[in-house]
Amino acid sequence: MLLNPFFRTRPYTLTTYPSADFENLRRQMNVFFDKPTAPRKRSTWPKATLEKLEDELVLTLALPGLSSDDVSIKTADGELTLQGTRKTENLEGYKAIRTERAPVKFLRRFRLPKRVDASGINAKMVDGLLSVRLPLRPEHKPRSIKIES
Repeated sequence: MLLNPFFRTRPYTLTTYPSADFENLRRQMNVFFDKPTAPRKRSTWPKATLEKLEDELVLTLALPGLSSDDVSIKTADGELTLQGTRKTENLEGYKAIRTERAPVKFLRRFRLPKRVDASGINAKMVDGLLSVRLPLRPEHKPRSIKIES
């Protein structure tokens, strides 16, 4: 009989059945196969925040340590693509003993809503915070209607 600290096995009594051993074996196999041995999912870095303002949408991404030269933004086929590379650099003459910040390439794609005017998209990077402004088409902007009396 298999020994597993998560499941206790009991000896046969009048209330247990021989099929209890098979049930116990099934539980132990489920524990074995449910262990996180599968490859990890890709992380979605950088994290994004989408906010709706009155006449535009604003997509904000935190990119600490990156400059505007490290990031590229493209639009095609109703999709906004952001990609870039975070590099690590050692000071000249020094060798890293421990590195917790690894170089990484990232690629994020966002489907643009039909109400966004792709020709008016602009971006600004300030202190590692990338803000991409997505203006709404004029027909989708809120407007007030004057009431005649």
